[in-house]
This record gives sequence, structure tokens and C-alpha cells, in this order.
Amino acid sequence: MNHRIKMIGMDLDGTLLTNKKELLPYTRSVLKKAIDAGIEVVVATGRPYNGVPKELKEFEGIRYALTSNGGRIVEIETGEALKEILIPQDKAEEILHIFENYDTIPELHCHGQSYLNIGQLPELKETITSPYAMQYILDSRQMVSSLWEILEANPGGLDKVRAFFKRKEEQKKARERILQIGGVEVVSSVEEDLEVNAAGVDKGKGMCALGEELGIKPEEILAFGDNENDCEMLRMCGIGVAVADAINAAKEAADLIARSNEEEGVAHMIDHLVFGEGE
Repeated sequence: MNHRIKMIGMDLDGTLLTNKKELLPYTRSVLKKAIDAGIEVVVATGRPYNGVPKELKEFEGIRYALTSNGGRIVEIETGEALKEILIPQDKAEEILHIFENYDTIPELHCHGQSYLNIGQLPELKETITSPYAMQYILDSRQMVSSLWEILEANPGGLDKVRAFFKRKEEQKKARERILQIGGVEVVSSVEEDLEVNAAGVDKGKGMCALGEELGIKPEEILAFGDNENDCEMLRMCGIGVAVADAINAAKEAADLIARSNEEEGVAHMIDHLVFGEGE
């Protein structure tokens, strides 16, 4: 076993989970083996905390979830935030105004919950082509009549502001305008979205901060991802692994390439790097 690896951070969608949003048996067995070996296994996702699958929240030995790209790090046993870095309310207002200037479907992440305007649900169903991704959204979002009411009710700030775009050119223009605001980070986790966090928030800094709390150095962390919001984690952690069907930027940020999420690439690579098996 490679004793240098003391923590494993795993993106969910497109990485750990299959395209059907499933955690397969071999992957479950490898995660258990890593936990039994004393390795800290951490969920590292752009999802809000309430969107983390129940199966992972109840997985014995998984103690922490880095959610909303690091905007909220949660101790799973208590559901309490160990760390939160929020977008100030005034900046969130500016971002939401920009999103509403385009043909978008915005959502707000706040205190681990994600909110979506119920009136835009038909549009979202036309925009999201995967039935499994759509079902995840339906299962995890709280539908409201006004996102502005949610924003106004949270003067302390938000975990993340996100929007789905129907047109690439509008997505590009919105990104440029949001970056001009300053004090924010902008990434994508799927082709059609933009996700905005407070300045300094990304999965890489979040994983390293959690590692520091646990006495684990960045070079002792193994991280897996597939998209733009994973790139800093893949760069900053000791070993960054992109799955085979990751975007090019994630592959360039990574040290190694694993099999695809459909082929349980995360599990195979853990078996290889940590236990000296397979690959």
C-alpha cells in the first residue's frame, strides 16, 4: 500500500458516479477498502450539500463533504458546516441581475440547499438532455416562486450562484461581465452552466484546508475530477487524476488519466495507486 496517500477527494458527477448517477459495487468496495486502511475519503462536489447522494452521506467512514465547489465544507455526522466562504449579498445581487439579462435558468445555493424558480422548470427540462441529471435536479432542488426573496432573506451571503445557459455566446458574455465585478470565482461543471463562488473558493483550496485541519499535507492527497471546477484541485493536490472523458483543461491539470466514470476509473486508480493492484 502507498502510505503517502492519506486523503482522497472525489468529484461526483462525471467522475465517481456513472452517467446514471449510480455508485457501482466495485467502486463501493474500493472506497471501503481505502477507509479501512485509514485513508480519509472525501466527497468534493459542486453540488449543494442536500444534493449529495444519501448513499454517500450514509457510507460508513466518509466523514466530510466539500460542497458548492468549496463554498461549504460539511461534517456529515452532524450536518454542520466546518467552513463556509460565502458570496456577499450585494455581489450575489449583481450576479443574478447579469444572469437574468440572458436566456438563463439561475439557481441559488444557500446553507446547503439549492433553490430554483418553479416557473422555469419547463425550460430547464428542455435544456438538460440527460434524464438522470434532470431527475437529480428534481430530487434535490427546492422550488420557489422568487429567487430574489431567497436572496433578500440571506443577508449573510450565499454558498454559490449558478445558471444554465441555452446559448454559448451568452454564456461567454456573462462570464466576462461577472469577472469584471471582481471578488468572485467563475467556473463550469457542465457544458451549459456557469457557477460563481466567492473569491478564493475552489475545490483545491478547500481540500487543502480540510487536509490541514486533519494534519494531512497537500502532497498526501489524491484527487479525482473531470471538469473546469475540478482543475485547481487536480493541480494543488499531490496526485491529480482526470477520468478518461474529462475535458481537456482537466486532463492538462492532472498528473494521471484514469478510465472513464462508466468504467469505474476512480476505483481502478485507487486500487492501483494505493494498493498496488490492477491497471
